[in-house]
Amino acid sequence: MESCVAFVSDQRYLPLMMATATTAVNRSSMRFPIALLGFGVPLAVKQDVCAYFANLGVDIEFIDHSGEAHGLDWSALPVKLKDMSTAAYGRLILPELLSHHRNILYMDGDMLVDADLGELIANPPVRLAAVEAIHHIDKQPQVYELNPSLKRRRSYFNSGLFYINVDFWATEGAGKQVVELIKSERIKTPLHDQDYLNICFGDIYQRLDLRWNFTWPMSYLVPALRPFIVHFAGRLKPWDQDECRCPEVFSKVYKRLFAQMPRSVTGSIPELGFQEWERKRLRRLRYLLAFGKPSGSSWNKRHASVLEDWCGEASRV
Repeated sequence: MESCVAFVSDQRYLPLMMATATTAVNRSSMRFPIALLGFGVPLAVKQDVCAYFANLGVDIEFIDHSGEAHGLDWSALPVKLKDMSTAAYGRLILPELLSHHRNILYMDGDMLVDADLGELIANPPVRLAAVEAIHHIDKQPQVYELNPSLKRRRSYFNSGLFYINVDFWATEGAGKQVVELIKSERIKTPLHDQDYLNICFGDIYQRLDLRWNFTWPMSYLVPALRPFIVHFAGRLKPWDQDECRCPEVFSKVYKRLFAQMPRSVTGSIPELGFQEWERKRLRRLRYLLAFGKPSGSSWNKRHASVLEDWCGEASRV
């Protein structure tokens, strides 16, 4: 197959990954293979996941992570917050594991798709394609502030979605570049794998339309733009009942999608919610938002008007 859509997940994050993949499949005019690099997913759960996607008419390639790829101690890799997983680094080794595909479209699990993903898949990149992190356009990414001697790249992209040409990755030794950078431990990287990818490829990546990876800052900068894919970066969690910073339609979509998934998967949903310190902060934010005072990482309320019938939700309510 020319291209596949790839995800990385441990058992805890499976409900989110499956929600992303389900919306991608349901909105696409073409069928594409899905690959999942799994970290510590039990056999019975894997079987349930494969059966779920088979019912959608999709073949899923499940790859077990051995924990020893590229000589890295994966358990010791840094993560931004305690409830995050080192599984996120798995995106860096996907081209080696999926070399039988010519192109790989990687997607984070905290996304929802409301466009024909086939349109993106049908236009593979020469090297690597991604969406520019729009909140970094006029602001220096933190990795360069923390490492003044580091050469700043021309641009900085959000690695929640990127499209890789596998031949480029192999010919240029791209994976090795990133891994050697991680192993050197010389650079302070607040966003870890995303920073490493930008240090290596920030000068050469192909920019995709903003709508393919739409994050909350874009709802203020381009409030009339209807996204193809929404990405809940910045600790937004519309799958949690206490989330008050996102349009309600996203919460309804997650509730519907979770109800369709096998119980062996949905048992981890409570673990994907906010930590207690976040809930206390959200209670204060809810008060501010009620009086029309926006806060950091909040979706622009004005943007909600272009999200009607998101993923067909309006017709289901």
